[in-house]
Amino acid sequence: MIEFAPMDRWHRYWTYLVTHKGEIGWAAFFGLLFALALDFADPNGRIRTGIRHLKNKWSERSVAQLRKRITALQARRDTVASYLSSDKALYLTSLRFVISMLLTVALGAGTSVLGDKFPTLGPLFLFALFFYFLAVVIGVQGLTISALDTQAKVTEMLAKLDSEIANLEQKLKAMIKE
Repeated sequence: MIEFAPMDRWHRYWTYLVTHKGEIGWAAFFGLLFALALDFADPNGRIRTGIRHLKNKWSERSVAQLRKRITALQARRDTVASYLSSDKALYLTSLRFVISMLLTVALGAGTSVLGDKFPTLGPLFLFALFFYFLAVVIGVQGLTISALDTQAKVTEMLAKLDSEIANLEQKLKAMIKE
């Protein structure tokens, strides 16, 4: 067995990196893309938590925006509470996401076929890519909803929404008193 000196090993690594820049770049891009998609699919993921936090902060600018945000959170809470009372609501919502995904994939496939049959219509593949991307977004949203599959998870989500609503209502009372 041939033993390489440590500098020779680093030289081989560096040579590999330099000669395969494109492949490594694509691998890093898709790795980051899938990591973001998986984090976004988690209801308690950092991206979703950050978005909720920003929406709550932006709504604190005025009383009207704060009331609108509280109303939206209460509507979301009522929807999640319906999953606690009956499994049928969760199943029907998941089925709605599946049907929406199938519809957008079919629209993407139809657009691709039209683009192949009639090339004079222009770049229809961009519309097809849009429909496929929309199917992925709907699928990720469906995964998020179907992640609430146990009563403990639904109860945890309800507690989180209740605390956000209570926090925003306290801020609303403070803004009205001023």
